[in-house]
Amino acid sequence: MDKFPKQLLDLVSYNGDIYSVPVNVHRNGVLWFNKKIFTNNGLQPPQTWDQFFAAADALKAKGITPLALGDKDKWESLNLFEEILLSKLGPQGYRDIWAGKIPWTDPRVTDTLTTMGRVLSYINDDHATLTWDQAAGLVLQGKAAMNIMGDWEKGYYTASGWKPGQDFGWTQVPGTAGSFVVVTDTFGLPKHIKHPAAALDWLKTVGSVAGQDAFNPKKGSIPGRTDTSARIYDSYSQAAMKDFTTAELVPSEANGPATIPAFLTPITDAIAGFVVNHNVQATQTTIDQACKSSKACP
Repeated sequence: MDKFPKQLLDLVSYNGDIYSVPVNVHRNGVLWFNKKIFTNNGLQPPQTWDQFFAAADALKAKGITPLALGDKDKWESLNLFEEILLSKLGPQGYRDIWAGKIPWTDPRVTDTLTTMGRVLSYINDDHATLTWDQAAGLVLQGKAAMNIMGDWEKGYYTASGWKPGQDFGWTQVPGTAGSFVVVTDTFGLPKHIKHPAAALDWLKTVGSVAGQDAFNPKKGSIPGRTDTSARIYDSYSQAAMKDFTTAELVPSEANGPATIPAFLTPITDAIAGFVVNHNVQATQTTIDQACKSSKACP
């Protein structure tokens, strides 16, 4: 209980009982950027949305796609939405809206959708035909300057020969400083399995220091434990490990357990529709109604 952050254990628990063992943690809500493009254009990684739009305008004027997006599978658009939502609500407000304590009619949701609509004016035209990794590839190829995605993207870059801090840089999504959007892969212990002792041995292995340090450097993620060796991880992962122990941990919805599954499909469809129609009021109403009908909202 003292090797994993309480906030992480809460994400894998129900009514005080732990249901799965976290083998890793990915950080969602990272703004990745091509270092060469930023250096050549005298740009700094944006910390606010005003700074993002200023950088995007400068890049667009040079004929460079500011933000790569690949939303062929729809969840990628929801992924972008949830990061902007966090920037508008803050960690506690973000938790509360997924828990049904803040209505989706809140003006901060309106602001989120309005901001997202403006962000979408800077993306690549072929976004609907690309997957997330293909969008990351646009940044790798120098065809786009930035991408907002979880740090599985780091694994994509390093597997492609890019070095963190040298070829690509990163910062948090504008307005989300002090928060850490958690995506965790976990293993559970099903009932009535034939080999419970072997399953428990597996859980002990993936939950151990040795197991997590063997797995995570190759996956590109960081350990769920806080007592592993930072020396074997690269500069990005070391920075993420530090933030993991100090930042406000919040759940992802596009890639995690922020709300019940019944709400996931309709909100994913609503945001995918918004990418096409940019209708703030209609999208907000659709999300609000879906939350109530799915009983994600009281």
